[in-house]
Amino acid sequence: AVSDERPSGGNFLKTLQMFDKDNISGSIIKKLKKKYTSNPDFSVERLSKISVAATTLCKWVHAMVVYSEVAKEVEPKRKRLKEMNEALAESNANLKGKKDSLQEIIDKVDALKQQCDETMKQKRDLEFESEQTKQRLARAEKLTVGLADEAIRWTEQEEVMREQLKDLVGDVFLSAASISYAGPFTGVYREQLMENWVELCVEKGIPMTVKDDFSMVKTMGEEVTIFNWNNAGLPTDNVSIENAIMATKAERWPLMIDPQNQAKEWIKNMEAENKLRLTKIDNINLLRVIEAGIRNGNPVLVEDIQETLDPSIDPILLRNIVKQGGRQLIRLGETMWTTIRTSAST
Repeated sequence: AVSDERPSGGNFLKTLQMFDKDNISGSIIKKLKKKYTSNPDFSVERLSKISVAATTLCKWVHAMVVYSEVAKEVEPKRKRLKEMNEALAESNANLKGKKDSLQEIIDKVDALKQQCDETMKQKRDLEFESEQTKQRLARAEKLTVGLADEAIRWTEQEEVMREQLKDLVGDVFLSAASISYAGPFTGVYREQLMENWVELCVEKGIPMTVKDDFSMVKTMGEEVTIFNWNNAGLPTDNVSIENAIMATKAERWPLMIDPQNQAKEWIKNMEAENKLRLTKIDNINLLRVIEAGIRNGNPVLVEDIQETLDPSIDPILLRNIVKQGGRQLIRLGETMWTTIRTSAST
């Protein structure tokens, strides 16, 4: 409410500044408009010609009236705005709650989806393991059936091997004799020689394979090795196979009479991967070739052997190997000592 008291002095300005402009009653505004603001003599233009203080006070009165009229229009809108803001805040709170609930549902759905994916993966893994198990069972069944058949064959083979074991002494004895003594002879003479040896074994009671079934190839040879020899160029006849067995099993270096170069081609093919060295007996560098072969573990094939040999290679032919400091040494020529490897052959 507006007081009719007239403050004086410095309090008047303070009263104007602190005036409660938001609570001016409608009757006061009505009086101001009737007596003052509608009076032409109370206009800013008129009073500005009379007094600055009066002009300022006139402006203040006009401003209060205008503010009050505007406030009457704005206040409902302000209240409406406040109500709308409160409603908006409530709606936002509800929306946040709904969003939180939705997020919880989404999280649950994601968790269930992940659980579903893991379950499907476990299902696929189990199906794969089940299929693998079925295949293994099928293979195991086939293997069991196969082993049952093999058991019969192994039993029969065991009986055969027992009989062979009984005859092993005589078979090995005859094979060793063939390797040691039958090499220089023809196939026909070898057969005659073998027949005589077999008869002597029978007379002496030495256990051996039945006379007509004995074969040095069966006793000393291996099917896979002989197959590889044939692929390398060795003829398939029995004499050639016996010669190959003698060449590979004998303790001494083999001397081959080879007019058709069959043995040469066979050795070249068999020893190609071992870097076979070829030389001739009249080669002035013969000792160096042999020395290199011994040092590096390479086989050496000496061609064109005559009835007499250079005495300098006697230590090689006689295998005069000595051990010194854990190494194997052999003398070549007059002064040369060369470390040899156990895989060296000439």
